[in-house]
Amino acid sequence: MEKNIEKENLNKIYFYMREGYDDYEFYNFKGAISNFEKAIKLIPEPKNSHEFSKRLFTCLAMSLLPSKEYDKAIENYKLALNCVEDRKDPQLQFMIGKYLYESNKKDDAFFYFYKSYELAEEKYFKNHDNKYLLFFLKCKNKNNLKEEHINKTINYKGKTYTQEEWEEFEKKQFKDYAQKHNIPLDDGKPKKSFGFFLDEKDCKY
Repeated sequence: MEKNIEKENLNKIYFYMREGYDDYEFYNFKGAISNFEKAIKLIPEPKNSHEFSKRLFTCLAMSLLPSKEYDKAIENYKLALNCVEDRKDPQLQFMIGKYLYESNKKDDAFFYFYKSYELAEEKYFKNHDNKYLLFFLKCKNKNNLKEEHINKTINYKGKTYTQEEWEEFEKKQFKDYAQKHNIPLDDGKPKKSFGFFLDEKDCKY
């Protein structure tokens, strides 16, 4: 459940958030990273239970992208995803898939592209390089994932999952990730949060 934040710390969080937004918009990514990290540090545990947690993790991830710190960016996108009820956010899932793809982790990229497609079809593919959609469709066709079966089964790394099995697999994957990185998990359902505050800056791969 969400814990109250002391007024002094809450004011500091908002201050660092505003400073981070300004730094990001003026391409001062190091400053943005520093300010978003300071804001996150002030959030009490569990950090996924506050209404602005998703925004901060997302903005930190986006600030890491121009310097191609993809592993750290992916980690923070996953933390942002954990702030969403049932971890269902097609935009975040697409972004995780995109930078797993850029990190040459193609199997894992397909996993997140599929989850994004499952919730929003091609919506979040359309605003990005066409190579991501082509990759996803190629893998989908290779695995015989036909449209009429999209909500019934999925083949991932040679194993076929039912929808229920897939959801359990995804939950276990995140729990393992959280334990590995010592991330406390909230027993209650996290609040639904909002979308991105920032526009993704162009990055050269």
